[in-house]
Parts: sequence; structure tokens; C-alpha cells
Amino acid sequence: MNRAKITKTDQEMKAELTPLQFEVTRKHGTERAFIGEYADHHEDGVYTK
Repeated sequence: MNRAKITKTDQEMKAELTPLQFEVTRKHGTERAFIGEYADHHEDGVYTK
């Protein structure tokens, strides 16, 4: 995995990302608690933090 630091401006990133991708990756945005696709997910599996 390439972990090189990205030095693009917000304007450059807005041109490449969807609005949601930009909000999460550049502005540290998150969805409201307990509304996401997996908020009530109870299938068996291995889950990590």
C-alpha cells in the first residue's frame, strides 16, 4: 500500500472526489450515529475496530 503524503489542494481534490468522499477524507466528516447501512447488522462474522 502506498502511503505517500498527498499534497493536493482542496480545490484539486474536489475535482477528483465525490462530495461525500471529499467531506470524509479532507474534512473528517462522518455520518450521524446509527443511520448507516450497518447500524443494525447482526450477521455472524469477524469484526474489528
